[in-house]
Amino acid sequence: MTYSTRPFRQAIGRGFLFPKGIPATRSGTERFSLAAFVQLVIAAFLGACSSSVESEVERPAQDWHFESDFDEARQLVDLFHADLSAWTNVQCVQPEGSQASMPVGLAVVCGANTIGLDTGRADSGPASLRMDASPTGASVSKAAIAKQGMDFRPGDRITARFRLYLEDNGSAENLFLMDFESTEKLGYPGRRLALSSGQELMLESKNTGGAFGSGPNFRQASAAKMPLPKGRWVSIRLELDLARDGQGGVKIWQDDVLVLEARGQTFPTEPEITRYDWMELGITANSSASSQRLWLDDVSLSRTGSR
Repeated sequence: MTYSTRPFRQAIGRGFLFPKGIPATRSGTERFSLAAFVQLVIAAFLGACSSSVESEVERPAQDWHFESDFDEARQLVDLFHADLSAWTNVQCVQPEGSQASMPVGLAVVCGANTIGLDTGRADSGPASLRMDASPTGASVSKAAIAKQGMDFRPGDRITARFRLYLEDNGSAENLFLMDFESTEKLGYPGRRLALSSGQELMLESKNTGGAFGSGPNFRQASAAKMPLPKGRWVSIRLELDLARDGQGGVKIWQDDVLVLEARGQTFPTEPEITRYDWMELGITANSSASSQRLWLDDVSLSRTGSR
């Protein structure tokens, strides 16, 4: 699977440790290498100076699968592999837009926002991943882990599963938990799993009703809404059928109970958007009124093509 080099579109210093399109890497000392990061920035800049035209590439027919339970990591950096087969990026943005520090040991910190391994609360095995994020201010507050380089296209079914523990810190309305996006266009069109006004799971479309929108927002039926439980582990499963027309759809299960099922467009109609190649998980945006803390465990992501 090959991709053309994409322009470097995210300003360093906005708080992203590794912006979209710039993967995390490991040095021989098992620490993030500042020199390696600078080299990645330079490479991305040079790519931006060259052609940014995306050529269609044939994709292998086989299905694709990724999973992570965080158990084998002894430091946060252990979650990232040089071949990009594991997690690739960290998104840590404080409301004031402060820059994230380099990860040392178990966590990365940007102001009050943190992303780190936690051996004190795991659903299975010895460790989980904990995220803390203050409410959004001048910048969108984030604390999330991400994977790039996927190739999710119209006709594919994406299946995501993970275990989530959301601490009860007041209203979590407008807390965003998972993003599927395309880095082919500024604004990163795509779909986002979020908590609605009743704090139940919904699937939002970025740019709804506008250019590069991915269809309508999908919400739980009014008569059967199920708020996301807090203060305990919850199993979440999402199936997303990608389509530029009404043949797409979504199903979401919460503790094995189907809480949302809807059909409709799930992918932008514009031909320059060819794939979702970015997945972000955790506190992808804290637009709630409260500081939020959550834990993740037993994450899996798969693609089956040609439904």
